[in-house]
Amino acid sequence: MGLELDKEQQEAMRRLSIESDIKAADVDRIIEMTSPEPPKRQFSIDIPKQKSGSDRIYLYASATGFACDAVIYLVRKRVSVDNGSLELVLGVVFLIACIVAVFLNIINENTARVIGEELKIGGKNYFTCDIEQIKCRNREVKVISGGKPILKLTKSHEGCDELIRWARAYEIPVENEYTVPSRLFTVLAVVGLTAVFALFILLTTLLLK
Repeated sequence: MGLELDKEQQEAMRRLSIESDIKAADVDRIIEMTSPEPPKRQFSIDIPKQKSGSDRIYLYASATGFACDAVIYLVRKRVSVDNGSLELVLGVVFLIACIVAVFLNIINENTARVIGEELKIGGKNYFTCDIEQIKCRNREVKVISGGKPILKLTKSHEGCDELIRWARAYEIPVENEYTVPSRLFTVLAVVGLTAVFALFILLTTLLLK
């Protein structure tokens, strides 16, 4: 049963990855077109909907796993609140970290809506004349106003293709750049993933003792 569930999860992740690649390719195609078709008069950029994909799955799975490991470990060891043990401190730290991670993921969600020449983000409104440019670097997309990014998303977010059409229609500069990750970034990413995996193994080992 567990193996079947794991295969289903892998298949779901594979589908999400394929859909993400297709959406990103569509955005690149629109950027490269000489005369793309005009955007809809009204459309939404539903970032929270996209966050229910792979990034949210990874976050919630990690948070849930760490929280469950910490709680089960504390229960099995019957840690007392009065003994000030290291296990209790670690358990509390893990729980707080997981709660903060989920909370930040929720409050950082952005929704944007375009109506005609107006871009609405939260409680702020920006007109086409306020938008300096849209910067695309690899899959990351930033809408720049006043020299600062006012909206960050990826090419796979729902509505990003309409956003690019909107920018092209109102002659907002769109910069599209692809870069290769630096060696330092790659090393740090590998070290980070290894550290998380090692921590998970450590907690699992403690639970099995």
